[in-house]
Amino acid sequence: MMPLTFRTYWRAAAAISSALAAGTSPRSSVMLRHMAQR
Repeated sequence: MMPLTFRTYWRAAAAISSALAAGTSPRSSVMLRHMAQR
């Protein structure tokens, strides 16, 4: 069973990667990396 935070992280990752694919600023990927290291 996945922890809720892990699920939330994956949803955020999916949203950010689609945003990056759309050409959003790279800041989001930096924030995602920071979140992933926790």
